[in-house]
Amino acid sequence: MAKKKPLRFAALIRVSTEKQEQQGESLRIQQADIARAVATLGGKIVEHYGGQEHATPGWEHAELDRLLKDARKKRRPFDAVMVQHPDRWSRDNVSSSTGLDLLFASGVQFYILTDRHDLSDPEHRLRLGFHALIGEYVAKTQTKKSITAKIERARRLDAPTSGNLPYGRIWDAKAEEWRIDPEKQAVIVEIAKRYVAGESMAELASEFSFSHPGLHKILTTRCGTEWTQRFTSRQLQIDEEVVCRIPRLLPPRTIQAIKRRLEANRTYAHGHLKYKYLLSRMIFCGHCKSAMSGQMTNDIRYYRHYGKRKNCIGTQVRADALEDVVLRHLFEDFGNPAAVQKAIEEAIPDREKMAEYLQRKERLGSELAKIDAGRERILDLIEKDAITDEQAERRLKAMKQKEAKLLEDVAKLDETLDGTPTPAAIKDAADTVAAAFRAHTKARWRFYRKVKHINRCIEDMTWEEQRALVQAVFAGKTAEGDRMGVYVYAMPGEKRRWRYSICGLLDAEGYFPLSDSQKEAFFQFGAAQRQRELIGVSHSPSPPRR
Repeated sequence: MAKKKPLRFAALIRVSTEKQEQQGESLRIQQADIARAVATLGGKIVEHYGGQEHATPGWEHAELDRLLKDARKKRRPFDAVMVQHPDRWSRDNVSSSTGLDLLFASGVQFYILTDRHDLSDPEHRLRLGFHALIGEYVAKTQTKKSITAKIERARRLDAPTSGNLPYGRIWDAKAEEWRIDPEKQAVIVEIAKRYVAGESMAELASEFSFSHPGLHKILTTRCGTEWTQRFTSRQLQIDEEVVCRIPRLLPPRTIQAIKRRLEANRTYAHGHLKYKYLLSRMIFCGHCKSAMSGQMTNDIRYYRHYGKRKNCIGTQVRADALEDVVLRHLFEDFGNPAAVQKAIEEAIPDREKMAEYLQRKERLGSELAKIDAGRERILDLIEKDAITDEQAERRLKAMKQKEAKLLEDVAKLDETLDGTPTPAAIKDAADTVAAAFRAHTKARWRFYRKVKHINRCIEDMTWEEQRALVQAVFAGKTAEGDRMGVYVYAMPGEKRRWRYSICGLLDAEGYFPLSDSQKEAFFQFGAAQRQRELIGVSHSPSPPRR
């Protein structure tokens, strides 16, 4: 009688988490139990499958897929599959049944240690299905409890419970509070400064070993005081976001400057200009807000309004004439510190409200000081055994809740006030901008008052210098969401006469907005010569209405 060949076993060893693989004994226990069971049956283990992989429903089980793939081979490497426990086969009832059907069709036996399960026996299949169903229930319940606990902890403590930590921040688990990583903050401060100054984000990302999308995300959404954690589970229909408070890496004005630079890269600073139009991508119809574009006709440059609508300017404006008066406008406003200061002050909304916010912040500071003093008094009472631990705990807990609310209010006020310049800051910015502008013109300020010298200053500037000037002024958007730039309005009942307004900002470390400054220009073109005359000068906080 021929000797029976020993069964060749495939050992499937699985755990649910990486922690179990690295720190627990689950894998070693499963390996030992399966090895003893195979020895008892007189077989041999020819292949191991498994290791660390997720066992919750919906996850890819690469090793289990590899086992089933090998089972379908004509020369399969094993005769039977062995697991330590039924839920080590699968915690998904559908996947369990599908896999068992494939093993049965391939003639592969199924063992749970020394106990062979006949895959053609309905009772055995019922038992295996029951274990898979219970395992699926347990896995989903544990997952739901885990996600719920993470969401609650994130809401209660602003703690990181999902995903990677925001760049430049450290979570102190013992103190349950956030701290800033000074070295990483210094990196972001340098990158932000250089990016706002005009360097490429892609080149900065390469220099500081970031991915380009990663650096973009950090600069635009991860430098402020809010960090959003998202918790999702398709099987449990969970999709929640928790916004946590974290220490900021950059001041609000710098973040706004970064976003304005990004906006500029998508608009007027994007791509190369085929023809030189000084106000290209920065000139709009004042009535419908649509962009005007350059057009060359008979070797003359125009800004044309395409697809005109009712009440629009409905025409084209000669480019060199408009550019000339706009540059004069910028020279007059930016070269004069008093004009710069006035334009900033007009753009700041409700300064009385800002003063009220400052007073409120002082009151909140006094309340916080009282809480600190009260906490010290309670600690003294505990030392003197004047109150019980339970009484002290209740009072300290109430004080902590009140303190958290006050700190939240102070943080909100800081964000509001941080974007509002003080009178001293406005004056300093006005002086700095005017001085820089005068230096940029390559001419002495005392000659500016005469029109002929303003003309000379403009003519001495290269087109690139003029373009850099208008780009610095017309970066970003207005409070209403309109792009900053030159807005052209038709003068009702008058031909070849337009009113225009400029709305812009100062990009000189303060990023202060400018009020809309309006002027009117009259253009008359003759066959032999062109006459230009600037008529009427006025300043007001809003553009002319239709």
